[in-house]
Amino acid sequence: MLSHLTLVGLGDTGEAQLLRALLEHLGYAVCLNLPGKPTDFFNGFSFYGQPPDAVILSAHGDEEGIIFPEMAEGVDTLTLPGDRITPGLIADRLKIPAIPIVSTACTSGTAAFAPAFFTAGASAYIAPEGDPEGVDIPLFLHMLFHQLCTGSPHLETAFAAANNLLPAGDGFILHQPQA
Repeated sequence: MLSHLTLVGLGDTGEAQLLRALLEHLGYAVCLNLPGKPTDFFNGFSFYGQPPDAVILSAHGDEEGIIFPEMAEGVDTLTLPGDRITPGLIADRLKIPAIPIVSTACTSGTAAFAPAFFTAGASAYIAPEGDPEGVDIPLFLHMLFHQLCTGSPHLETAFAAANNLLPAGDGFILHQPQA
């Protein structure tokens, strides 16, 4: 059973703070990481120095990648192409234990992101297929993690219940590594 979650919030932190409150209300212990620079992002997938049971990435995205807030030149040694965290950067720089990753970033459910997170070590990857309405994201995550702590301990069943709440075309996709 999942109990220790890490929530990585990029950009507008309002969504991350709302998600933290929802998850803590369900009884989860939540570590909120708000990376200030790109290298902080790649080091922010822990639960107070320990491996978490799952990571939620609260961010915005587009066809080029996960959007990182614009920074002044020289703030970090890692320069992001177009202020985007790309699947290639995730595969090359992120190392995590075999845990589920849930992304709220638009278009991060594409076929390129899942293999990148699997290369990093993820056991499952859940993300939007396209551009869901922002108000649907807390609903989806609340039901997903509600199901995991009170209903079904199986990720696939909890995912299906949560995804069924969303309008057609605004759903998420569950990626699992090929056996």
